[in-house]
Amino acid sequence: PDEHIGRIAQQVFAERGLEVPETAIERVRRTACGNPLHAIEAALGAPTQAGQLSGTWVQDDLRTANMRGGAFERTALERFAGLSGQARLVAGVLAIAARPFSEYDLAAVTETPPGELAAAIQSLEEEHFIRRIGSNVTFTHEQYGRSVNGSIEGRERARIHERIAATLSGSASSNPAARYEVALHLEGAGRPEESLKEALAAADHAASVGALRERANALALADRVSRSGDPAITIHSLQNVISRDATGSISFSTRDQ
Repeated sequence: PDEHIGRIAQQVFAERGLEVPETAIERVRRTACGNPLHAIEAALGAPTQAGQLSGTWVQDDLRTANMRGGAFERTALERFAGLSGQARLVAGVLAIAARPFSEYDLAAVTETPPGELAAAIQSLEEEHFIRRIGSNVTFTHEQYGRSVNGSIEGRERARIHERIAATLSGSASSNPAARYEVALHLEGAGRPEESLKEALAAADHAASVGALRERANALALADRVSRSGDPAITIHSLQNVISRDATGSISFSTRDQ
């Protein structure tokens, strides 16, 4: 394991154009504690001075003995903060979407011109935050997604949720999974009535094609959202009927009363 971690560190330092002493490789080994992702982050986050690795960092064993206790997130977010606003927005969309996104959808959600989007994606790739899978873009590791997600403040989070919902709504009418995803993002955008409407429609659609698990997920979301809003407004606007089936679970329908 130590040899593997050392090779990872050497590769990352080489990609950064740095010639480093063995003491730097050993520092990464100690920091990573056998975790390859933490080794990558340690080598990527190592500070430089005048194009050379900081000697202070190499010798400093006290600042972070390993990548536990928030050190991984700290160094990742320090690197993330140094990226352009467009790159941070792209990463934020991927973090909140919690799945791979195509460049087409990223362009629609971020409302970014193609050239700027390509530059943002490239910078995130160069910093090892994201990678391509076919025509899609995703995080290199879910831990980066969690770190970025946790750094997004409330209003920006709601705005991204709303933009994702708007982008996915075009395919929602023919796809229960997409409709469920739209409902989730409308919930995140603080629009419970619209979220409930989409969740109920997703449950009905899933039931019509025999997708029982998808129907159960949609009903669970509808139940949660219905409890978060104004009951009077919800009943009036959606005219939903809530009943209990033989198993005691809650089911919803959107037929008129």
